[in-house]
Amino acid sequence: MKKDHLIKCKLFAIGLLILLCSFDGLAQMVSGKVTDEGKQPLPGVTIMVKGTTSVGTITNIDGEYQLNVNNLNSDVLVVSFIGMETQEVQVNGKTTINIVLKE
Repeated sequence: MKKDHLIKCKLFAIGLLILLCSFDGLAQMVSGKVTDEGKQPLPGVTIMVKGTTSVGTITNIDGEYQLNVNNLNSDVLVVSFIGMETQEVQVNGKTTINIVLKE
């Protein structure tokens, strides 16, 4: 009886470990700086995760941002600012993404 319980506990622990290792839904931080072509920081730039309406941020006075994404491999950032071209940037596993916006 004790041996069966020990085996069940080990199998449960292994299953839980496999589940946790394969879980892709944990948010991960992406950060960086948004500048213009002259390397000047752009405050107030909107950065959203494509396909969402609630996951986004705005750059600070130094053009810096931090944003939690759900999937570092497939999420796309939509970067927009008045008077500049909107860009879509693939995260591609990167945690630091610096962006240059063009007029």
